[in-house]
Amino acid sequence: MNDMTDKLLDVAIQAARRAGEIHLSYQNKKLSDVTLKEGLDIRTEADLEAERAIIEAIHSSFPDHDILTEETELERKGSDYLWVVDPLDGTINFAAGLPLFSASIAVQKNGENIVGVINASAFGHLYIAQKGAGAYLGEKRLRVSESGLSASIVGMNLTAHFTDKHSDQALEIARNLAGRVRGLRVFVSGALELAYIAAGQMEGSLSIKSDPYSRMAGKLLVEEAGGRVTDEMGSPFTNQSTRIIASNGVIHEELAAVVRAAVDNA
Repeated sequence: MNDMTDKLLDVAIQAARRAGEIHLSYQNKKLSDVTLKEGLDIRTEADLEAERAIIEAIHSSFPDHDILTEETELERKGSDYLWVVDPLDGTINFAAGLPLFSASIAVQKNGENIVGVINASAFGHLYIAQKGAGAYLGEKRLRVSESGLSASIVGMNLTAHFTDKHSDQALEIARNLAGRVRGLRVFVSGALELAYIAAGQMEGSLSIKSDPYSRMAGKLLVEEAGGRVTDEMGSPFTNQSTRIIASNGVIHEELAAVVRAAVDNA
């Protein structure tokens, strides 16, 4: 990798670690500022504090770069570089005391993911990826599994900000897959699910309603570990995509077909 990409990775790691420290500082404490977002989804003071820390870390090294972050809309500067940030993915899990949460930070150059970092601080796990240089958990290089559908663990979303239509589609997907995969899981932590696919611990993840914030770092992890990340039509997953299928590659077309059928039948 070149010096610029290495510096981007260093800053992303620094920012993700700082966010993780903030997450852990709230553990075993009562959250005092919990507000509703869409539906019954929530935002906490931990989301906002972690976001401020990440933005500060980015701006201190790259003041001209653009940032797309979940909680705050920032003015675009027209940079070739865009940081895509979820300061606390899995907020509902976090607020409930469940450890399935993380900070997710990706860097794009001209729309292409070149750096991805996910800090699952509750587990002490830092996942990193660079375009063309692989995906890692610590010093361990990651590789997707080679399992077929019947031996697969697949994650999916069914959450408080879904419309009735989204919920119907998700339940249709669950009915279709329940007898065909080894296990369905509803973590509602997209970044972690993609990290687990990259690590070979899961084979797939899909969501009928998606966003770039929690998925872009994981997208690079999965791809660098040999997997695939697309929308339901097989097109590249982008910042504008509304549905996502991530997989080890082996089961990708089968998952995409299930999602397409659910969308068509809704």
